[in-house]
Amino acid sequence: MLLLVFAACVFISREEHAARRCLVDDADGDGVCDGDDCAPEDPLRSPTLAEACNGRDDDCDGEVDEGLYPDYDADGYGADIATGPCFAHWVTTPGDCDDGEPATFPGAVERCDGVRNDCSTEWALASEAGRVTHESDTGFRDLTDVFTGAPEEPAWVELPADGTLRICEHDPNGAVTQFYARLRTNPRGGTLTIEGATRFASEATGVEGAGRPRISAGQVGTVLVVEEGAPVDLTLRNLLLSGGARSAAEGGGVYVHEGQRLTMEACVVTGNTGAFGGIFASGELFLRDSQIYGNGTTDQEDQLFGGGVTVAAGGAADIDGCVISDNYTGRLGGGLRIASDRVTVRNSVIARNEGAEGGGGLYVEALGYVHVSASTIEGNATEPYSLYYGGGLLVDGVAACSEATSITGNRAGDRGGGVSVGTGAFTSDGCVISGNVVVGDAPSDLFAAGVTYVHDGAVCGSCTPDAGCVETTCP
Repeated sequence: MLLLVFAACVFISREEHAARRCLVDDADGDGVCDGDDCAPEDPLRSPTLAEACNGRDDDCDGEVDEGLYPDYDADGYGADIATGPCFAHWVTTPGDCDDGEPATFPGAVERCDGVRNDCSTEWALASEAGRVTHESDTGFRDLTDVFTGAPEEPAWVELPADGTLRICEHDPNGAVTQFYARLRTNPRGGTLTIEGATRFASEATGVEGAGRPRISAGQVGTVLVVEEGAPVDLTLRNLLLSGGARSAAEGGGVYVHEGQRLTMEACVVTGNTGAFGGIFASGELFLRDSQIYGNGTTDQEDQLFGGGVTVAAGGAADIDGCVISDNYTGRLGGGLRIASDRVTVRNSVIARNEGAEGGGGLYVEALGYVHVSASTIEGNATEPYSLYYGGGLLVDGVAACSEATSITGNRAGDRGGGVSVGTGAFTSDGCVISGNVVVGDAPSDLFAAGVTYVHDGAVCGSCTPDAGCVETTCP
């Protein structure tokens, strides 16, 4: 009988055998046996290496600089077609649909930028609906989830300090049509731009706010607060802010703290209520080509000023190319209430606002100042059948109008359907003040208990030709 005895035998694979052999048969130490290595004395050439653009056969397949694609934007993906000699930034992975944009490559995170970032063939502008992205010197972030709240519980968003935040419009005909969020600036301060991106304007004819991302506070607080603290320079473009409701002494839509700066370009502020209606500015406010309409004050007796915009004593405002309309307050300044001595209004329309107790269009407080030029103040009113003054403009501070500003079609309960000058002063230089009425449709363009200067043709009284103006007290 044959007895076979196996003692202490170890079986190894062919690969393990080759690896062991390579411990003594691998001159360049690249892990490949000399017999399998096209360059046994060159560790930079091996069947295990990827081909690179260097004029040699790196992967030992007999070809030089093959399978490489130009990566002009250095995002790791190359263009599908390789032409000409390679260079240092050629890569082995093709498929980049835009090799001039480093944020665009297969599998990239989609951004709110109107670009097919992920190279998907299914992409369309609608693919970006409801997306929020942020870019700064520190990189890129997708903040869509941060902005996702509910009507009864809006998201509480502390904004980035710097950079550009892009907000893509929701489909206005979709299940979700707006962001529910309350925005607060970063306590570290900084310079931030928030841009709303239009995606559905052509598909949403007649839909309110189409073409602008809508941000609503769900009637539970102010939509945007530019917080006090470190200096903030915030710019908003192409956004609609609504659904703000605030009983404290700040605006329902926007509140700008003292020392801060807010610029709004092509924005809409509508459907907000608060102690001071749509916007309250203790800091600097710059409104450009924007609409402030359909806002109102709350019913608290001591908080009923400035249905559309209030500029507080410490603030300043420069308003150009805007429409302030259809706002309401139970007391003074339906469209615009001015307590600051640094306010200008140009190329704008102030229309159909109501200040129940005076200043239907504008109310200038005792220490306030406003210069209105090349603008229209029309169709504003005080509460009818009352003793309240200044349907278009009520002046207890200082107001000036020029450059053919038109004050027309306004109505007051008693005196000064167009302009009522109380304890302040009013200067008109070439303005048109006509067609204003009081209760019973009695003509009443201007009433002045204070001082009035009228240039280039008097509304009431007469001009002295050599002086160019006359101080007038109108009946």
